[in-house]
Amino acid sequence: MRKSDFGRLDHHFDVFAVDFHEELSGLYGEVLRHETAFLHECVKKLLNLYRPNTSLVLLAHSMGGIITKALFTLPGFDSSSISLMVTYATPHRGPVALLDWYMAAFYQKLEETWTKNRRSLAQVTIVSIGGGDRDFLVRTDLTGLPRSDWDLSTTTTAVPAVWVSTDHLCIVWCQQLVLATARALFDLVDRQDNRVVSDPQRIQEVAHFHFLRQPFGKQLSGYLRPEVVEFGPGGEWIEKFEASWRFTRAKVLSSVSLIVPLYEQDSVVFVVAGLENKDWIYGCTATKDMRGRTVCTKGVSLQGERIPARRSDEERRVFHERSLSLKMRGFKCLLIKIVATGAKQYNMYGEPIGGHGVTVVGERYRRGGRNKHFPPPSATWAFTPSRIFTIPMTEGAVFYNVTLVGFRHLLQTYNYILETRICRTGTQGQGIVRYVVPWAHEDRFFHIRTAMGALTDMPLKVQNPVPPGEHYSGVRLELYLDPECSYALSAQFSLKRFLGQVVRHYMAMVPAYSVAQLMLALSFQLSSISATGLCPSLLSALNQARSAILLVVLPTIFRGLVWPVLGFVLPQPDDIGVYGFENVILRAGLYAMGLGINVATSFAFAAATIIFGHFWMRFPLCFHQNGKLKFEKHINIKWSRFLVFLALFLIGVSLTTSAALALWLGVGISCFKLVGRCGYQRALEDRKGTSGITTGWHLHATLVILWTCGALLVLPSLIVWAHNVPYPLRLPEDPHLPCSIFILLSMAVLWQQEIPMVHRLYYKTTSTFVTCLAVLCALYCPVKLYAIIDFIAAAFTAVALQQVIGGDITVKQE
Repeated sequence: MRKSDFGRLDHHFDVFAVDFHEELSGLYGEVLRHETAFLHECVKKLLNLYRPNTSLVLLAHSMGGIITKALFTLPGFDSSSISLMVTYATPHRGPVALLDWYMAAFYQKLEETWTKNRRSLAQVTIVSIGGGDRDFLVRTDLTGLPRSDWDLSTTTTAVPAVWVSTDHLCIVWCQQLVLATARALFDLVDRQDNRVVSDPQRIQEVAHFHFLRQPFGKQLSGYLRPEVVEFGPGGEWIEKFEASWRFTRAKVLSSVSLIVPLYEQDSVVFVVAGLENKDWIYGCTATKDMRGRTVCTKGVSLQGERIPARRSDEERRVFHERSLSLKMRGFKCLLIKIVATGAKQYNMYGEPIGGHGVTVVGERYRRGGRNKHFPPPSATWAFTPSRIFTIPMTEGAVFYNVTLVGFRHLLQTYNYILETRICRTGTQGQGIVRYVVPWAHEDRFFHIRTAMGALTDMPLKVQNPVPPGEHYSGVRLELYLDPECSYALSAQFSLKRFLGQVVRHYMAMVPAYSVAQLMLALSFQLSSISATGLCPSLLSALNQARSAILLVVLPTIFRGLVWPVLGFVLPQPDDIGVYGFENVILRAGLYAMGLGINVATSFAFAAATIIFGHFWMRFPLCFHQNGKLKFEKHINIKWSRFLVFLALFLIGVSLTTSAALALWLGVGISCFKLVGRCGYQRALEDRKGTSGITTGWHLHATLVILWTCGALLVLPSLIVWAHNVPYPLRLPEDPHLPCSIFILLSMAVLWQQEIPMVHRLYYKTTSTFVTCLAVLCALYCPVKLYAIIDFIAAAFTAVALQQVIGGDITVKQE
């Protein structure tokens, strides 16, 4: 709207905002369905305000982009009413974390609809813009769209005139990106009837101009490039025969024409700054000799590309092409046209803008000598940089293309350092480095520092994995250099950024392995009770359980060998994004991270339990029968009505409010009981010695930690329920209700004082069952986090059933 006012345009956009009341749709999938229906009603209402055949442009942030795409899954939606969708930091490829099966089903339906009907929806163009590495909520690889002719995926670091990374919220109000979007919208207006164009080809042309590659200026509409341009002999004509050269004028009073000859074996590159004309480089189709100099009489305008400049009020462009391809198009030479600079202008603060003069740097070079291929440094060079190559000043190089062979994995992180060794006096320093990922639009730019000995740090990493079925040798560094300087390029492995990539891309998979290891520890405890009658501590069980083979090797074998054969019978395991040997390495890493978390958590939890249990026993009411410790063996469970009613009460809470609330209340009760049980059994052990009765609290500690893990995974639904609690008291379509009921029914048994009863049967059978659950959890839950609570509920149910239905046997106490 401000652009319409300040630009005195004869048209403007009606802008409407849809308020979803901050319903936290990223945490609870069922909200997405209701918001899609609400947006559908809003779209129908807006269309009724205008004449027929009006098309809308939808701008959506985060999960709003998913909701806009979901409109096309509704049976009554008119898909022809939408011509363009621009999404900002929207996780198109999948949610940040799959926390409930409603969200999984929603994404699956969305993918099926768009995959099946994308060709019939060709009139709809989708532009997805990711925030880059500063967006810690939605990773860049999640914002990518499937490859198609109608969609465009990019990041803010590659958007012309933006060229910076944004966080998840900043991407909405980033001024540079707002302006780019506004200019794109006005370029989409048909000036004849003041309506948004419906031609998909025109929409894609505008989208590519504003969000991907901008050859000139800020606007595309209203500018028609002539096919052939005729030039007069006026102005100053200069021929550039040197291999590398620089043209600098503080002020251009009359037009200047630079003629650059073409040689088939060479390539040409030009970097210009300060030009005011949109068309600045031409391929000459006709020339003549005038006073011993070549003059271009006819030419065709060629397109360069905008790149970042050091100053915000200056525009820098680059042109790069092979001479042979230019000569095959009939061009005899190249013409760089420099028009007279205009009068000095001032900004709103009265400060002068522009007037910095014109600089053109050019070079002809042989591609073979300027295309370098180097492997990235190994992890052993994490502390000292290794020198890659040097560029002497005598070479006068303007461009180098460095391919980093093998640099294409998410976990490869390096610091590349370009050292400016020495420059000639008066050098202004026009150098810049462009980091290019061939399979994704995530370009980054680094201005080269020109002071002698200055270091230009370039932290590099890949944010989008290579698409399946495609092969690339690696990423590239395009070095646009100052020919009057010498440089040295070094590199070293970045351990800090490597750990950051691990956390960023794979930390969400760790809970599955952490829970699987706790299940294997529980299985070892059950097996130990069966063999010796004693229950080892959780730390001891984690140390002794043979879990690496079960959780690393078996899932890899199943995913690679078994499932391709029996896939028609068995459900598909989670795809963790890597295959073959890399799958084993990643699972081993997840196992190590999960083990570290479990060991630290177990140690802290056991220490806290013992300390609080010690203080618990200081109260006389905690003893039995006038403060005397009793050593009793029970054949059957002595049911406590209070504990049974307490479990039933929590089930009622789960049915009437939220399953997550009931689970968290149960965690608190279990911790309270565990402290008392630990204090009592440790005091009994000091008096009577170690036995199955005095070590039973270790089993309960494992169960409490497992329960806490499950409660943490359902915490998002509790947050959504608390956010909406003034309206419905009960969380609609609670996805965790069945699991909570099974866990709470199991706790009606496991809370009883005699549990675990070491003389029961089927400990081995239950141990084997829990082991199978652990392996399946590592196989099916790294991505589908919502399924972890199902396996936890199954383990609790198995242990409770074993305690209830297991027969009595005599167990030797050791």
